[in-house]
Amino acid sequence: MGQSKQALLLNNLHNLHCYWLALGGQLLHNHKLYVQQSWPNQIWAENFQPTTTLTQGHHSFAGKVTAYIDNEENAQTTKSKLMLMSKVIDTAITLEQNAADVFDKIVQIKPNELATWVKCCESAFSYQMEQNSIAQLLHNQSAQIWAYKIDQEIVATAISFKSNNTMGIHQVGVHPNYRGQGIARNFMLFLIAHAAQLGCTQVSLQASRLGMPLYQKLGFVKLIYLNKRPV
Repeated sequence: MGQSKQALLLNNLHNLHCYWLALGGQLLHNHKLYVQQSWPNQIWAENFQPTTTLTQGHHSFAGKVTAYIDNEENAQTTKSKLMLMSKVIDTAITLEQNAADVFDKIVQIKPNELATWVKCCESAFSYQMEQNSIAQLLHNQSAQIWAYKIDQEIVATAISFKSNNTMGIHQVGVHPNYRGQGIARNFMLFLIAHAAQLGCTQVSLQASRLGMPLYQKLGFVKLIYLNKRPV
C-alpha cells in the first residue's frame, strides 16, 4: 500500500498531462511544450517545470496561462493555485460498501446530455468551458464523464481519467442550488470505489483551496502546488 510522496506526485502529474492531451493538447514544434488552443487555454511542459523563458515574446500565446509546479506558498497568489493531492486506495473497495442507494444517482452521461452537463459544470465553477474540448472525452476509453442526477436533473459533475494504475478525478462540481447536501462527498466515494474496481492503486486530483478540506477528510495527502499564470 505504501507509496512515496515522490511516486504519488509523478503519477499525479503524468495523469494530468495525459488528461490535458485528451482534451486536445498538442506538442509545440521546436519547443518542449504542450498547448491547448481552446479551453482551458494552457501551456505546460511534460515535467511541469516553469516555462517562462520559452513563452516570452510569443504573441500566439496571448490569452493563455502557463501551468507549473511550485513549492512556494505566497499569501497573495495562493487563491489562484491548485494543490496536487493523491490517495493510495485498497482495490478491495466495492460500491456496495459505500451507500449504493446514493450511487444509483451517479451515471455516465450520454452524448446528447453533454450541453446540459457543461452548463451545470460552468455554474459550479463560475467560468465558461469549451464544449468541444469535453466532447473529445466521449469516445476516449480512458475517460468517463459522470453526472449526479436528482429527478433526472444533472446537479453535479465529474470526470474520471485512467492512466496506468492511477485514476485522475477532474471537474468535481456541484450546482450552487444543491450544495450543502453531501453530494460532493458521495460523488468522491463513488469515484474512489470505481477506481478500485478498475484495479487502480492511486487516485489523484488538483484541489482548490475550498476543496482541500473535503479531500483531506477522505484521506488525500497534499503534494505540491500547481501554479497558473498568464503568459
